[in-house]
Amino acid sequence: MNRKSEELKEKQISEVMASIENRVRHAYNQGYEQGIKASKQEPKTGHWIAEKIYPPLSDAQRTVYRCSCCDLHFGCVSNYCPTCGAKMEMRIRNE
Repeated sequence: MNRKSEELKEKQISEVMASIENRVRHAYNQGYEQGIKASKQEPKTGHWIAEKIYPPLSDAQRTVYRCSCCDLHFGCVSNYCPTCGAKMEMRIRNE
């Protein structure tokens, strides 16, 4: 290779590297700003709603628990909803 083509190649590489650095910096700043906004929001709180169901092909009644925030069903209760992340008050309302 001649000197001119090497210089051109080095210039192209430095331009690509600068572009990558700018993209990474932009993505980091966006994520940081979203994190700041999320930390300023009031956390969600909810409670479990107990529901009796009859699973298919079974005569046995089963209790499932529904999150009051996202309405998804779970087989047991916990301090936080595994789907939406709401902090759960430890009261269970029966329906």
